[in-house]
Amino acid sequence: RVLFDPRIVQGLEITNFVGITQIQFTATTFFDESVSGPLRVIVDTPPLFAQDATPDSMIYFEDRDTTFTLVAVDPDPGAQLTFSTVGTVENIRATFGTQEVVGDTIRQVVSLSSIADYFGNDVVRFSVLDQFGLADTIAVQAVVKPVNDPPRFIKAFPPIEVAALDQYMLTLSEYLEDIDDPFDRLQFAFTGVDSIAFDVTANNNTMVITPVVPFQGTRTANVVVTDTSNAAAIQRITVNVDR
Repeated sequence: RVLFDPRIVQGLEITNFVGITQIQFTATTFFDESVSGPLRVIVDTPPLFAQDATPDSMIYFEDRDTTFTLVAVDPDPGAQLTFSTVGTVENIRATFGTQEVVGDTIRQVVSLSSIADYFGNDVVRFSVLDQFGLADTIAVQAVVKPVNDPPRFIKAFPPIEVAALDQYMLTLSEYLEDIDDPFDRLQFAFTGVDSIAFDVTANNNTMVITPVVPFQGTRTANVVVTDTSNAAAIQRITVNVDR
């Protein structure tokens, strides 16, 4: 067991020494056999997260982000601290912003965001590392609250051509999606036209377009889709009725 006093270097007393030094170390046995070599010594106080100044959890909404500050202390003069995440979190992203010294603390701004449409709880771990490789870690819980996503048209309806005594059918799931509500819970309404009948059947999978006899010509209607939270999406559809 060997004890080192960082204030004593080559017989001289040095106060407040912080850094890396190298000592030539020699070990001698009872048989006067010796071995020597360099010994790298780091004299440093590790940085520490200020637990009472760093939040335990951050709460924000789906498809949004939130910003907070990591706070660390390092009593060593001239300490250079680097903040980073530890490991990976599949659904959460951390972005580091500005860093500043406030009193005896080093403060790092961090933004948390999540992947599209994700909500739930995750734990993000952060580390603070000084220039000599000493570090501390802390965990922050990310609580992402759900937000209703309205129905969304994923492509436009094509121009419809239908005979006066015929019908035209569209598969609605090819044109519309809702990531929060079951497709069969969506409500459909049709506005802006009175010469063509629209009906939705088969658990909302099929839209049936039927001309009202004796109408012939072109009409444009609004297809209005509402989910269980009364969020809506609207898309126009043009129907041409001929003989």
